[in-house]
Amino acid sequence: MKPAEKIAVIDIGSNSCRMVIYEQAGGALIPYFNEKAMAGLGRDLSETGRLSPSGRELALKTFHRFRAITASLKVTNVRAVATAAVREAVDGEDFQSQAESILGYPIKVLTGADEARLSALGVKAGFLDPKGVVAGLGGTSMELRPLGKQATGETFLLGPLARAKDADLSVEKRAKAMRKVLEAGKAWDPEKSHKLYAVGGAWRNAAAVHMMLTNYPLRVPHGYSMNRVDVENVIEAAEIA
Repeated sequence: MKPAEKIAVIDIGSNSCRMVIYEQAGGALIPYFNEKAMAGLGRDLSETGRLSPSGRELALKTFHRFRAITASLKVTNVRAVATAAVREAVDGEDFQSQAESILGYPIKVLTGADEARLSALGVKAGFLDPKGVVAGLGGTSMELRPLGKQATGETFLLGPLARAKDADLSVEKRAKAMRKVLEAGKAWDPEKSHKLYAVGGAWRNAAAVHMMLTNYPLRVPHGYSMNRVDVENVIEAAEIA
């Protein structure tokens, strides 16, 4: 019997840098190793247009560790991607070059459309016949993509790091600013999309808050459902805190 192959996937995001190693046995991918560092590459992006210096330092140290792990486990199938922070930063290409030198593998910088498409594929793999819109929210950007066959995706700078300057605004003013950004979108109609599939750490944090508010007995965010009132309760709790 052919031994299981190990595949490493490295995700270089605006908040975190994560590596997951899977064992592939036939059509099954079984998580074998999972580690991340909260580097915060996009922490200063909205103010400086550049990656966070301390975030860069921590991320590059983390990549040395990732390379040591893949080498010790003899993993040669390594796939690395970077998202909005590296894509948007003026020093993103320089950081990419440094990171590739350390990891020993090329890094694909995803476009907003790439992120939207991959988020939609993840939803289709995880739910039975899903219908609605996928919203992938990271530290810097949010990607929206309907789940239709001919759908296209769009990206918006609506991540919490990208909107850091709005922190002192009221909820109403923040909502108005976000609506203005979303009004530029062309690929989806919110009036026709009755279900939102929320992908990403920011959404998981909102779900975790709601779980605490309702004493939900599990702490598994995958598949967790919230309606409009639930979301409003989370916002209210955040404002009180």
